[in-house]
Amino acid sequence: MMLLRPRIMRKMHNPGQTCVPGGVVMIQRLRTLAVALTLALLGIGACASGFTFVHLTDTHITGSTNPVRNLKAIAAELNAMSPKPEFVVVTGDLTEAGLPYQWERYAEVIKDFSMPVYNVAGNHEMKWSHLGTFGLQKHLDQDKHYSFDRGGVHFVAMNSGVWLQHHGLIDRSELTWLRSDLEKAGRNTPSVLFYHHCPGFIPNESELLRTIRPYNVRLILVGHGHSFHTWTRNGLEFLEGVGSMNGEGGYRICEVTDTRIRTFTKLVGNVRKADEAVPLAKTLNPVNLTRPLFAQSLEGPFEVRATVGGTVAGRTYEYAIDGDAKPLTPDANGTCAATASFSGTPGWHTVSVTAKDADGMEWTDSVPVRIDGAAREAWRVQASGAVERGVRVAGDRLYFGAIGGDVYCLDAATGREMWRYSAGSDVISEVAVDSGLACFGTIDGRVIGLDSQKGTRRWEFPVGGPVIGSPVISDGKVLVGSGEPAFFAIDAATGRQAWKYPMERATQVVPVVAGGLVEFGAWDKDFYALDVKTGDVKWRTPIGTSWYFSTASSDPATDGNRVVANATPYKPTDSDIYCLDAKKGDIAWNRHNPGKSDCGFNSPCVVGDKCYSVDGGGVVYCMSMVDGKDLWHASANMTTVSGRPAVAGDRLYVNGLHGNLACIDTTSQKLLWSYSTGDGYLFGGEAVWNNLVIVPSCDGTVTALRR
Repeated sequence: MMLLRPRIMRKMHNPGQTCVPGGVVMIQRLRTLAVALTLALLGIGACASGFTFVHLTDTHITGSTNPVRNLKAIAAELNAMSPKPEFVVVTGDLTEAGLPYQWERYAEVIKDFSMPVYNVAGNHEMKWSHLGTFGLQKHLDQDKHYSFDRGGVHFVAMNSGVWLQHHGLIDRSELTWLRSDLEKAGRNTPSVLFYHHCPGFIPNESELLRTIRPYNVRLILVGHGHSFHTWTRNGLEFLEGVGSMNGEGGYRICEVTDTRIRTFTKLVGNVRKADEAVPLAKTLNPVNLTRPLFAQSLEGPFEVRATVGGTVAGRTYEYAIDGDAKPLTPDANGTCAATASFSGTPGWHTVSVTAKDADGMEWTDSVPVRIDGAAREAWRVQASGAVERGVRVAGDRLYFGAIGGDVYCLDAATGREMWRYSAGSDVISEVAVDSGLACFGTIDGRVIGLDSQKGTRRWEFPVGGPVIGSPVISDGKVLVGSGEPAFFAIDAATGRQAWKYPMERATQVVPVVAGGLVEFGAWDKDFYALDVKTGDVKWRTPIGTSWYFSTASSDPATDGNRVVANATPYKPTDSDIYCLDAKKGDIAWNRHNPGKSDCGFNSPCVVGDKCYSVDGGGVVYCMSMVDGKDLWHASANMTTVSGRPAVAGDRLYVNGLHGNLACIDTTSQKLLWSYSTGDGYLFGGEAVWNNLVIVPSCDGTVTALRR
């Protein structure tokens, strides 16, 4: 699934071009002068010694021949280079699906390189596999993030992947680690970051730019797009590499001198081509946004004000609310000001001011603000990391876990923190609450039971792999899938294993219980029903043509007699919604929604005799649970991935991928209102409590909205 790229200057490469406009030459000379002045003022001299390294990306190793052949051919060329590269960085999608045999094959092939190989994970390691970033540790002895130094340059490997998703994100906890790492390296030390997702696939790129602004980050190496491209922002360059799996394979050569990094693009068997020249000296961003303030709440028109430095020939200026840009003109003192009006979706948005040079460099500063949101928003809290899965309410308390390892209990009415538990590992599972027990899983392979009122630990049970599924509690047992892969029943009182069902592939969903059976889909394309008491298989129904096209991404829903789950269709005409008999496993009905996009990445909900689901284009379908026939459909006007509608009374709530929540009247099928929670992905799991709908986001916020 491809996402629209935001308004970012993107330069297509023509390495042979030597003629540039006069205005560009002037800007380049001024920039060189600014660099020299910076060196003099800050005392930054030549700090790097000469060496060469190579950037690879998107190797996509499987059991097939071509990706392996290409990677071996690249290794042969690098081993024969003179001087030989000191090391190689590989920016993700090392494997096709993150499966153990693919990791093993990749680890074996890179032994052909006669220099160290530094790796990060990509979305293909995160979407389908229970290993995720742990594949780096298990098969390559590398962490999800780390740093090292060579010849006076600091290199930082980062994770931009999201568990269970294709999409990219530099998590809040990752940025906290990055800030600490760069501070230790020194603010003037030239630094190179490398991770997988390219610009346009990182929703919080503005937050990344704010984080690295005090430091001397010169270059960011990325993949994902499978082509040579350059983006220029705030004096640094983002360089995307061609996929080594593409054609005969390719890579980028980076030659470091004491003043700059010269890069060259290279296709296997072809002559290298001159690419970029990135100075190592720190550059100063001239744009400083002074109004509005960070996280300010605004109602009605508001002032945008920024200082932008001295006049530069060919430079233009603009301000934007999200992507809606309007021109600015600086005064004689280098100040830009405008009164901004906003008629879009109320809620959280990014206000930015950008200066654009004729050579493509963009200088920007930005802040998140709330616009016209006071009437709808009841409260909002910031967690330590992304809240990827759903929030759950028990009584008057709200429970959820976050990337970074914190589990929270809040007062549902006010958002006040009642307690916080540090699990020491990322938590992407939902928190199940029953009879005083709050239970969740961790990515490092533990299921933990806490006292739901106090947040103190009652027990901890180790499972053989990351807990990427979410637990439910039934019949005194915690029922949850793990990345061993296996499905477990754990005694809720003691934390001891009641039974274990080994599996071929993992399950990542929130299971349902119907008639004494726990039911769920898995990445082996089958849908399971296990006896809650014994773990015996009562039925197992295959769905889809292969594991790619299974019900594994969809949290099932049930009315007690039937169970519904969505599947990713192989062909556009294949079914994407399946209803099974909950007792026997027979397919009661299946259907393909009539919209332009399938429902496969989203989850259904069931209320009474009706089933609701949403497709990737944001169209909500209301169907009969008896036969699957359409009762009505309505558009929420937004892209939806991992959406799971919530229904309360005559209101249906559905989350959009890019931070919006929509409310639809189930009687009139009209869109009543929408609200923007910010630029974080919403991957489902909003909760309705009294007069509030509470929305978790991958930007680390949880927002309560008046219904």
